[in-house]
Amino acid sequence: MDCRGAEKLTVTLPQTTAEKPSHGLAFYNAEKRLLLFIPSPTGAETATVEREITVPENAAYFKATYFNYSERKSHNYGEFRCEVEYPEGFALPPKRNYQDGVIYFSQEINQSLDVSDTSDMKQTTAALMLPKTYTPDGTPTKMILYFHGYSHTIYYGHLGQTANFAKQKENFTERGYAVLCFNGARDNGKKGEFPGGGLPQFDRAAQQCIEYVLNHYNVDSGIYVVGGSAGGLGALTYVSNYGSVEQTKNRSFVKALMLLSGWTDIRANPWACGVRKYYAEYLGVSPDGEYPAELDAINPNAMTAEQLAGTNLGKIPTYAFMGAGEITETAHIWYALHDYMKKVSTLRNYRGFRIFDEYDHSQIVSGGVPAVDNAVCDFFDDPSGSFLSNATFEK
Repeated sequence: MDCRGAEKLTVTLPQTTAEKPSHGLAFYNAEKRLLLFIPSPTGAETATVEREITVPENAAYFKATYFNYSERKSHNYGEFRCEVEYPEGFALPPKRNYQDGVIYFSQEINQSLDVSDTSDMKQTTAALMLPKTYTPDGTPTKMILYFHGYSHTIYYGHLGQTANFAKQKENFTERGYAVLCFNGARDNGKKGEFPGGGLPQFDRAAQQCIEYVLNHYNVDSGIYVVGGSAGGLGALTYVSNYGSVEQTKNRSFVKALMLLSGWTDIRANPWACGVRKYYAEYLGVSPDGEYPAELDAINPNAMTAEQLAGTNLGKIPTYAFMGAGEITETAHIWYALHDYMKKVSTLRNYRGFRIFDEYDHSQIVSGGVPAVDNAVCDFFDDPSGSFLSNATFEK
């Protein structure tokens, strides 16, 4: 991170159970030569220590160097956080400069159902990728908010379970889009679990991650939302709760929604697929037996077309992709998504439902397949265009 002109850093360093020479905070000069290294403190796992650090003279960059990602996943080390303090009157650049690769950051999210209850504040990790066309000033960069599925997790140094997950995001950046995806899990993904989507806590996590990016990077406040597999529920509930279609100052709004083989029905998807324990944990319902009707309050597929028309979901251009090879393989997703899009097809925001004959579920959701990823961007480039010729409901 660039620290030129900064006076102090207030950092929260995670403790390690034993001395680790590679774990700490490093400062570099403009030529990327090491100026100062501050090792992480030792102590109880999960604990952190807050320190105020004076930025060394001639320092241009700093970074946390303690992350051993395999070790971090198997241990519950605390989260690194940092606040940069500049002298009064210092002229900050309007937004952060371009950075290559994946930019990780964390946000503290209220994970309780009752937002007035602040006893369950947890860190969630987000990952941002910028296109090479990004600049800190001038025309803001378009941004995709990606709700990933159950089989992918995000934590520092780890973007999804497969190389294709990251390749998909690279394909989006090559089309000029910044891409933001976040873990949302209350354990910050260190144990490799993503507890499904479509719950209020994850909607809040997504919105706070977006606000962080809008405050620090030159991205457009009109975002494009993608929900892949289990992330479909998160995408739908996020758009319903936060996806204003009206542009307001310092507030994000949603321009278009894409469902990539996205889950749309809590009854047909998580409750039938073994993810129910997470809904029970968060909502206090029984994880055993029949689907509890109280979940219909956050179940997109429980809404009628008339009810959808009165929400943000009824006003935002929506398109869905699915692979022909998965219609029988993942029938619970196919029938739920099919049912949801039939309801959407009665509304003015409907754009189409496209079946790719040659691809399976993983290739559609996050396979890094150029034909699919480019089709997503084609839709986002012109969400008001007519794609009805791709509508397919007869199967």
